[in-house]
Amino acid sequence: MEPEYRHPAYEDDEEEAKQKDKTLRNEAKMIQLKTLLNCIDNSGAAVVECAQVLKKSKTGTIGDRIVVVVQKQRNFGSDGNASTSIANKVKRGDVRHAVIVRTKKEVRRPDGSYVKFDDNACVLINKSGDPIGSRLNGEFGDWYLILKTSCDVTNVW
Repeated sequence: MEPEYRHPAYEDDEEEAKQKDKTLRNEAKMIQLKTLLNCIDNSGAAVVECAQVLKKSKTGTIGDRIVVVVQKQRNFGSDGNASTSIANKVKRGDVRHAVIVRTKKEVRRPDGSYVKFDDNACVLINKSGDPIGSRLNGEFGDWYLILKTSCDVTNVW
């Protein structure tokens, strides 16, 4: 069999297609539908699941707003029952808005450096953009998006 002849113009198109496919695969590793995130505020939620990304793209990154469903609650009560605790502002199954503050996928900063974290995390907010909890725990990127709302911050990266 003879090798298949390819015109040089087609080779460029194939390389562009491979590069485009590679970037699309990288985008798919960010926050998308059904992604589990840790909640780093004291609203009462421990783990939430992404239900929708509130932008044109199907994936979200640090600073994007998403709609989440609370999967697990934190236990703030003294008797060990999270549902009786008065500190819980959200319950399991509640649908809330959130802002993504940490992703496992690296994010490029304007100065050329890259930032990536060990887990995916978010902060619950109400529809007007104010945080539901009054305290944020842990490191997070794009801290200015959260700090402009008045709340306590325990550790800023």
